[in-house]
Amino acid sequence: MNKPALVARLAEEMNLSKADASRALGKVADIVTDVIVQGGEVTFPGIGKFISGTRPVQTVRNPATGECVH
Repeated sequence: MNKPALVARLAEEMNLSKADASRALGKVADIVTDVIVQGGEVTFPGIGKFISGTRPVQTVRNPATGECVH
């Protein structure tokens, strides 16, 4: 499901206009992003957990040039 399909379904099930559903979904995404940027985590039971994390730097090779990059 992509964003337009999710907005359409949300609008239908909540008796909202598509514009209102899109704004609501956008606001939820903004809030989740803000919490994660501040180092928090957001959990939606049955859906997933959103957290910020870091991974160690990896060295990879560009196959076209053979150059190693991090």
